[in-house]
Amino acid sequence: MKLYNNILKSLTFCAFWMITIQLNAQSNNATSGYITFKAPSPHFIDVEIEAHKGLPRFGNLLFSKINKELSTQKAFEELVNMKYMSAIYADMDKNKLSKTERSQVADKKLKNSILAQRHLLKLLGLVGSEEVLETYFCDESDTNCSYAVGKYGMRQTPSYWGSVRHINVNEFKQHRSYTSFTKNHLDELLNWSKTFFPNDELIAYYVSKAGIRAQFGQNPYNFQKKGYYIFNHLNGKQFIDASWFEAFDENEKKLKYSTSGIFLPMDVEKAKTLKLQKGSPIFLVYKVKIKASEDAKNNRPKLSFSLENRTIEVYKDKTLTQKIGEISLDNIITK
Repeated sequence: MKLYNNILKSLTFCAFWMITIQLNAQSNNATSGYITFKAPSPHFIDVEIEAHKGLPRFGNLLFSKINKELSTQKAFEELVNMKYMSAIYADMDKNKLSKTERSQVADKKLKNSILAQRHLLKLLGLVGSEEVLETYFCDESDTNCSYAVGKYGMRQTPSYWGSVRHINVNEFKQHRSYTSFTKNHLDELLNWSKTFFPNDELIAYYVSKAGIRAQFGQNPYNFQKKGYYIFNHLNGKQFIDASWFEAFDENEKKLKYSTSGIFLPMDVEKAKTLKLQKGSPIFLVYKVKIKASEDAKNNRPKLSFSLENRTIEVYKDKTLTQKIGEISLDNIITK
C-alpha cells in the first residue's frame, strides 16, 4: 500500500510538472485580447502579442501595450526570424565579433556571421532581461547605464557589447562581453526560438482595415443588391503581407485579385441603423493558416498564408467588438 501511494504521488508530481511546462510555453486570454509567450528563464522577458478569440492577431493591430514590463510584436517577429535563420546562425563565430577590413573580400560564412551577430544584438534589445542587458552592455564605471523599463514601457536599445562604442578602443572588453553571452545564454535563446511556429505553421487571425466604397455623389448603399461594396479588403501589414495569400479556388482568386471591391451583404434596416458613409472604416477578419520555411537567399523566413474557413467576419471597430456582418467566400461578389 505504501509503495502504491508513493507511485501515485510520483505520477501526480510528474503530471503537474508537465502541465506547468506547457503553461509556461504559452498562455492566452481571449477576453483580454493578448497571448503571452513565456520566457524560458529570468534571463529573458515574456513576449506578449495581440490576439482575437484566443489566437494571434496580425495585420491591422491596436498597438496598445498591455503590460509595459513585457516585450511585444516586434520581439515575436524577431524570434521567428531567429528560428528560420538557423543556417546563418550556424556560421556565426561565437568566439569573436566578426568584421571585415576595407581590403578584405568577405566570404559567405563571414557575411553570415556578421548578419547573425547584428540580428542577435537587435533581438537581445527586445527580449533580454534588465539584468542581462546591464551585465553585457553596461560599463562597470558608468553608474547611469540602465536598461530599466521606463514610464511608457520603453527602454534604451543596446548598441555596443560591453558599452564600448568602437571595437578598436577596447576590443578585449567588447569581445569578452560577447563571448560570455554566447557561452552562457545563446543556446537558451536559440532553443526558445524553436518553440515558435510548431510544425512550421500557425493558425491566426488576419485583420485588414477596409472602407465603404461609392461613386462620387452616389449613396454607398446598393438597394438593388442590398449591401455595400468595400475596398482595401486585404490591407493589413503587421507580420502578414497580403502578397503572401495563397488562393486555391476561383472565389479565393477573386478575393485576392479584385481591385474594385468586394460586396458586403446587409439588409436595409441594419444599414439604416449603422449609417455607413463613403470611406467609413470597417475591419475584415480572416482566419488563416500561416506556413513558414527557411529562405537562405533573403536571410529571413519565407511566409505564406491560406484561408482556414470560408467566412470573413466584418467589424465596425478596430477592437473587433462590434460585428456588423459576414462575407461568404462561397457566394463572393466582386466588382
